[in-house]
Amino acid sequence: MVDSCRAVRPDGEQGCETLRLTKRSLWATAAAFMLVAIVVILLVFLARSSGEPVAVGGDGWEMPGGNAAHTSYVPYSPTGTLQELWNTRLEGRPAGQIVLAGNRVYTSCDNGLIYCLKL
Repeated sequence: MVDSCRAVRPDGEQGCETLRLTKRSLWATAAAFMLVAIVVILLVFLARSSGEPVAVGGDGWEMPGGNAAHTSYVPYSPTGTLQELWNTRLEGRPAGQIVLAGNRVYTSCDNGLIYCLKL
């Protein structure tokens, strides 16, 4: 226990309030502060990440799924009818992500080769 005051009056009684803290109450207080800190950090993180727009075709670092959460969200859709511009056969089945960069398409296949196709 911790005493906040050690003054004793002439009649034997203590002259000021005594603060008594046990190890259990100290641990409970520390745990409560830690819990509050975690909740505050989570709330700040969620508030900052919830309203971020998805960048499509920007100068940032493109990645599969369009963003770090891989939501594949695109705020617009193609208009009109879609038509195939070209096709090709690969010597294996595509494995992993297909990447479009500039005028080229990159993919790896299960045969261990990486292909770069010019559009």
